[in-house]
Amino acid sequence: MASRNYRRLARLVFDGKRTYIWLLISSSYAFYGLSFTPPMIFSPKYFAWFGNPYTGFRNDLADKVVNSDK
Repeated sequence: MASRNYRRLARLVFDGKRTYIWLLISSSYAFYGLSFTPPMIFSPKYFAWFGNPYTGFRNDLADKVVNSDK
């Protein structure tokens, strides 16, 4: 649509090797999203996607156990 309605804008943005720059930007963004964000894992118990793979399992007991040297 942009090349048909806005030829000057289309040439400014996509002319020559600028198309490769746009592809590099979008590929870099996708690589960042896949590499540096926590994966979403489906939990059949809740029928939903969660970032924590242990959602729905017993919580860690380290917060509830008191270790004292008395």
